[in-house]
Amino acid sequence: MAITNIEYALLRQLKDSGFVKDNSALLELGQSNWYGDVPLSTLVDDIRKNVASESEANEMIGQIERLSNDQPRNWLFGIADVFWETFLGPHSYAAIDLHGIDDRAHKLDLNEPINLDQQFDIVCNFGTAEHVFNVYQVFKTVHDLTKENGWMLHGLPFQGWIDHGFYNFQPTFFFDLCEANGYAPGIFLYAETIPPKIVSIDSRATILNMAERGAIGHNAMLYVGLHKRSRGKPFKPPVQGYYSARLDKDAADKWKTLR
Repeated sequence: MAITNIEYALLRQLKDSGFVKDNSALLELGQSNWYGDVPLSTLVDDIRKNVASESEANEMIGQIERLSNDQPRNWLFGIADVFWETFLGPHSYAAIDLHGIDDRAHKLDLNEPINLDQQFDIVCNFGTAEHVFNVYQVFKTVHDLTKENGWMLHGLPFQGWIDHGFYNFQPTFFFDLCEANGYAPGIFLYAETIPPKIVSIDSRATILNMAERGAIGHNAMLYVGLHKRSRGKPFKPPVQGYYSARLDKDAADKWKTLR
């Protein structure tokens, strides 16, 4: 998976808001590489802002320079490592990826239950779940592998993305997932990559009004940062809000008219 300007903006917002702390343990579903639509100079600026140790910051900047100049095999994955180091501080890193590039990746099938004998402060699913048929198991795995008070980060296709994966995900999926499991949606973003566009979603009404205005793009994404507060409760699959009668009248009416 790739770190684009949207993932970059999401992590920067989480960091600036104080939601994520240094020395966080990170698990990625799919090892990420650097996409290249954020200038490396921006990453360098954020290193100087976020890394307290000058010597450590200089080493990270030197690593970027060496990787970008020499461009060894898998160098874009190396830049992604620096990105995570910048926003999470010194941290442990692991991934679940059948095609992982190094021994930090557990080459396991996300269709199946997974036990890594530990939990993580941040579990990140940027564009992986849509490629896994057993999507229930993916979100259960994310829940199970996230610590209490940890963060689950999802970036998934919403509209368009023809034949990109098995699924696109609707806003109600995330609202109802939060309702079922007691997650707090710290960040909810609507995004388009070309040209870049990011809109903060503060309620169901926001995205429904965008749909009414024809403001949903052809290749749209949804990004959420979900705060796990479940205190050890098992994962619970959601019932869609319309069918559990949790929608207000306006949202229920739009469920019918926006088909």
